[in-house]
Amino acid sequence: MTQTTQTMVCQNIGRGQRRIRYLSAIAAAAIALALYMLLVATGAVRWWRLLLILPVIVGVNAYLEASQGLCILLASREEESLDDQMDVSRTMRGDKMKKIEDPVFRAALHAQARRMQRQGLILATAITAVLVLIP
Repeated sequence: MTQTTQTMVCQNIGRGQRRIRYLSAIAAAAIALALYMLLVATGAVRWWRLLLILPVIVGVNAYLEASQGLCILLASREEESLDDQMDVSRTMRGDKMKKIEDPVFRAALHAQARRMQRQGLILATAITAVLVLIP
């Protein structure tokens, strides 16, 4: 039984890469929370809270990538990094990357990455809107 590109679940990152993204999500959430507290404590106009979209979108996308095992950037480059080690320097240089050859898998990967980008943008916008509207 074959799966269509819409229902195929794709992963292009391993446990080590997922750990990096979970840690990035936690760091981005901490930055967003600290910035929010700073803006509230200084009595800044609520519209300044719109700046929170930046760390929130980074955190949401990092969490989605980690939870779904799919890196949007690697998907756009049609690569995968399924190594279990958490070595950021080698990853940034591209040492662990492997090109994806299967055209069906590539198409499914692109479709899932686009879906994930939309989800991330919607979630980050909603979270930021709530933070702006809280008194």
